[in-house]
This record gives sequence, C-alpha cells and structure tokens, in this order.
Amino acid sequence: MMASSSDSPRAPAPSATRLLALRVGSAVISAFALALYAIGLPRNTRLAYVVCRAPAACTSVQLTPEGAHALTSAGISVPGFVTAGMIVNLGASLVWFVVAAILFWRRSDLPIALLLAVQLVTQGATSPVQPLIDLNTAWAVPANGLLALNSILLFYVFALFPNGRFVPHWLGWLGLVWAALNVATLAPGLLAPIAGAFVPFICMMACVIGAQAYRYWRVSGPTERQQAKWVVLGIAATTGSLAVLALPTLFVPALGASDSLYQLTFGLGKPVIQLFGPIALTFALLRYRLYDIDVLINRALVYGLLTGTLAAIYFGAVVAAQAVAQAITGVRSLPPIAVVASTLLIAALFTPLRRRIQAGIDRRFYRRKYDAARTLADFGATLRTETDLAALTGHLIIAVEETMRPARVSLWLRESERHDAAPARQGTLERDDAFHSL
Repeated sequence: MMASSSDSPRAPAPSATRLLALRVGSAVISAFALALYAIGLPRNTRLAYVVCRAPAACTSVQLTPEGAHALTSAGISVPGFVTAGMIVNLGASLVWFVVAAILFWRRSDLPIALLLAVQLVTQGATSPVQPLIDLNTAWAVPANGLLALNSILLFYVFALFPNGRFVPHWLGWLGLVWAALNVATLAPGLLAPIAGAFVPFICMMACVIGAQAYRYWRVSGPTERQQAKWVVLGIAATTGSLAVLALPTLFVPALGASDSLYQLTFGLGKPVIQLFGPIALTFALLRYRLYDIDVLINRALVYGLLTGTLAAIYFGAVVAAQAVAQAITGVRSLPPIAVVASTLLIAALFTPLRRRIQAGIDRRFYRRKYDAARTLADFGATLRTETDLAALTGHLIIAVEETMRPARVSLWLRESERHDAAPARQGTLERDDAFHSL
C-alpha cells in the first residue's frame, strides 16, 4: 500500500554510511541479546524443574511447594506442566526473533524498522535471563543491561512510530530522561530505586500515548492512520485478553494467589498473548494489507458488543427465571426448563441483534460507508422501477459519485452492435453535481 501525498513528512533518509552503521549496530545489539539468551536458557530450564523449598532463594521461574501441590491435586504432572511452560516460552521467543528477522530482511532501509527489530530481539531474549539476575551470577550485570536496553528501545519505538520523527519534538528530550533513569538501574545509588519504580513508567507511557493521539489527529496522513490502527488493535488485543483473564480474580480472590492453579495456567498462556503487539507493529511497518484493519475493528466492535449484550440478557433471564420459580414453588434451585428457555432466547436474538448492532456501529463510526450502502440500496430500488434510460443513467452516475467520490464521472452507452449504429451517448457528472444532458 503506497503512502498518500497527504502523509506527514518522514525523517530524512539516512545516507549509505549511516544506514550501514545502523545495520551493524542493530546486528551487534541483537547478537548480544541472543548470546545472553543462549547462556540463560539452560540455567532457566534446570531451575524450572526444581521445586523451590527455601522462599528466600527462589527464582521467578520455580514452582513453590504450594504451586506444585495445586498441580498434583488437579491431576497435573509437575514435570509435564514445566515442560509445557518451557515449550510455550521457547515458541514465543522464536516468534519474536522470526518477526524481527522479517523486518530486518524486508525493511532494513528504514531506521524505525531497524529499531523495532532490535527491540523485538531484546524482548524475546529477556525471558530466560531473569535467573541470571535472581542468582546474582557473573552475568547479572549484562542481564540487567539487557532489561534496561529493552525498556529504552520500547519507549523509542512508540515515540518514533510510524515515520521516525518525534511528534511533538519535546518527546526526544523525554526519551533522554527515560534512558538516563534506566541506565541508573545498572549501578546501585540514589536514582536506582526511582528508575525501577512503577510511577515513572506509567508517566512515561502516558506521555507517549498522548503524543501518539496528537500525532494521529493533527499530523498523520491516511496511511499513517491505518498503521496506527494496527498498533492500537495489537495493544487492545493484548491488554483486553489479559484483563479478561484477570477479571475472575476480582470476584474470587483465592484465584489471585500466586500458587493457585488458575494463576499457574494463566502464566502459561501469557507469553502467547503478548505476541499480539509485535505482530501488529510488523504488519503496520511492512504496510501489508493496511486497510484490512477497518474490517477487523468493525468485526471486533460488533461481536464484542454482541457477546456482552447476549451474556447480560442470558444472565438476566436466568436470574429472573430463578426468582419466579422461587416465588411460585418456594424452591431456590433453577428448573432445567428455565435454562433451556434462556438458551433458546439467546439463539433467537443472535441474528437480529447482530444486524442492529452492525447498523448502529456503521452509522456511528463508519458514516461514509453507511451512507454509501444506503445510496446503493436506493439505486437498487430505483433500478427495479425506472424504465426511462436517460433518467436511469442520471441515477447511476449520481450513485457512483456519492459512493466513490471521484473528481469526474462519465458514462458511455452503445446504442447497437451494428456498424451503422448512432454514436455512443455520454453522460458526465462534475463535482459541482451538474449533470450534462445526454
């Protein structure tokens, strides 16, 4: 998909020497991250199979005795669970690396693509290096450096996306502050606790999100807005999935315990959920089928609202049926007929409710598409009743103009296939809606 002329200006194209330096630097940082990944993976694997008996010496990848007991009580083998977790983490890391390789291969001419590729490699390599830090090995300092570098790269990816320019310009100075805070974590001192705090991270991310919103509404052109939609979809898919999985812990606090079976299985799927973001970013930078995002967003809105509405209706129907049954029979249990009736009600409401929600979303968020669909429907109704060729030609040209918005519309009609037929008639519609006679 080619960028339109209305896209915001990109950063100046780097010279051949600078581009070579960027590629070499990206390769060096990636090699550093992959080396730490190769060093940390065997230790991470060995520790994961050992149930931690001393809480003070536990690492983040080890099961506690309570967690191991929760697995065995559910009939799940501890070694089997650990093996599944290692496979999921290894597969997720490989996805990060493969996506980074595709970006480097396809768009290494763009500094922003190189930046994202390096960030993806560092992100994929962070999973098995945590034990190097927990055990305070000789590799703890390089491992901490990798985590700090990944955090810095993440900020710059979102600050420079999608055209490699800081918008607004002060975002570049904020990036220097964020880099300094992360570097401060590498050595003990006054700034180290501040850099690792949660509040500075939230403030920085809020600034980046606000800057991207400003860029979208005030600076970006059509293509860049489609790229931004892909990123928003990836982030929304990740955060939405994590929120849905965390929601039961609000109602059942016991599920939120770190050694509960729910949290253990939740942690097993978390690496897969986190892949939505990098895949969406890669689609955006490769500009692959950018305008498909509108269809995805439309479907997500429709079926998300439909699912929530049907769930609320089903819950309300079940509660109402239980209240009625208790009032009539005095029994608090829900009769099977009420469950069947509620299910049939949901099945009957699915199609009409989906159509109504689809029409409402098109009318509210896709007004131009909604108006175009109405215009085509009106033209279809006219086509069934109109018999005058001149009037029908006029309706056709107006329908094309209102749905496709071209600068000029022309229509030629052949009167006959014979060679002595009269010349073709032509109708033209200019943007000022002046219809020229046939």
